[in-house]
Amino acid sequence: RLRHIETRIAQIESEGMLSADDVVLRAEPARRLLSLRRTVASFAEGRSMIGALREHSRGLLPRHHGCTLVAVAHSPQFEADEIDVEFGWSLGDLRPDVPKSSVLALSALPAVERMAVCVRVGMPEDAHLATDKIGRFLAAAGETLAGPSREVFLHLPPPERMSDAVVEMQFPVSAAG
Repeated sequence: RLRHIETRIAQIESEGMLSADDVVLRAEPARRLLSLRRTVASFAEGRSMIGALREHSRGLLPRHHGCTLVAVAHSPQFEADEIDVEFGWSLGDLRPDVPKSSVLALSALPAVERMAVCVRVGMPEDAHLATDKIGRFLAAAGETLAGPSREVFLHLPPPERMSDAVVEMQFPVSAAG
C-alpha cells in the first residue's frame, strides 16, 4: 500500500493535480456480455462493429435496454493491423434468448481482483495516451499486466460523435515477480 501511495504522490507531483485520466487500482466484478468478436485491421473497422452489435441485438434486447458497451482486446500484444476485439453489451439481469443462427454470442468476463483503471475522453486512436499513463503507473508501482484489457463506455455517443466518448480503460494487473 505504501508503494501505491508513494507512486500516486509522485504522479501528482510530476503531472499536476487530479485529472479525469488518473490511474486507480480496484476490483472489477464479473460481467455477462451479448457480444460480437472479430479480428479487425484497424480502429475504424473496430468502431464499425459497434453498429453491427446495435443492429444484431435489436430483436434480442428491449429497445431502451440501458446496457453498457464493453470492448475487450483479446490480443496479448497491441497489433495495429490485426486487432482481436470483442464488443458487447454488459447484460446485468437481462437474459436474452440468442438463436444459434445469430452472429452474436453470450460470453462471460471473469471478475478481476486487481484492475488498473483510467478514464479517457475521445477517439480510440487516442487511447495510447491513457495506456501510456497506465504503463508508467504500473512500472512505478511494481505491477505487471495480467490479462486482456477492457474498455467500458461510460458515455456512448452517436456514431458520428465518437470524439465525445467517455471510456474507462481497464487493465488486469498483478505484482511483478
